[in-house]
Amino acid sequence: MRTQLNSETEGRTRREAGGDQPIDETLFADALLASYRRAIESVAAARDDIRAAALHLAAIWRAGGRLVYVGSGSSGLAAAADAAELPGTFGLDESRLAIVLAGGITKPFRIDAAAEDGAAAGEQAIVAFGDLGNDAVIAVSASGSTPFTVAAAAEARRRGAFVIAMAHRPGSPLLSDADAPIFLASGEEALRGSTRLAAGTAQKPRSACSRR
Repeated sequence: MRTQLNSETEGRTRREAGGDQPIDETLFADALLASYRRAIESVAAARDDIRAAALHLAAIWRAGGRLVYVGSGSSGLAAAADAAELPGTFGLDESRLAIVLAGGITKPFRIDAAAEDGAAAGEQAIVAFGDLGNDAVIAVSASGSTPFTVAAAAEARRRGAFVIAMAHRPGSPLLSDADAPIFLASGEEALRGSTRLAAGTAQKPRSACSRR
């Protein structure tokens, strides 16, 4: 197992010489499980905000509105996977679903880090939808400050969309500008530099909003 761990496990799991490679897989597994527990607890803590967003989104969907997922990087890929599940598993009309992902979704194994910083591209991606007065947007970002996602969500709100935002930093730009901000206090990842573990786990219940 060759990776970097955060402070929760490092120090206890590194070789005395070299220091790069963890040698105690049990400690790392325990740290992962602890981070997943925090992720689930963060969802429980935000249940009232999630429920309120879900009820509003359900009303939009029943009235014929569209649902647009917006994201970048790992969060965006998780959102795309969630959106792709809705028609086959839950029978939602795919013509009313859309995915806006920084860099596009044609190369899932090559996350375009530079595209995440493209605020103008985020705005233009939303402009293509025209009027969003009857629609909803779910925007996800672990940091809540990814330029592409923040700009796309802001443009969607300017165009009348009901914007649901999920992020893991309180007071972040994405949450501050949303109609329904959902803060998920999942804490640090066990694996440094990754947002697809605890953060991804906490973000997963988002699609329940459109299934009510």
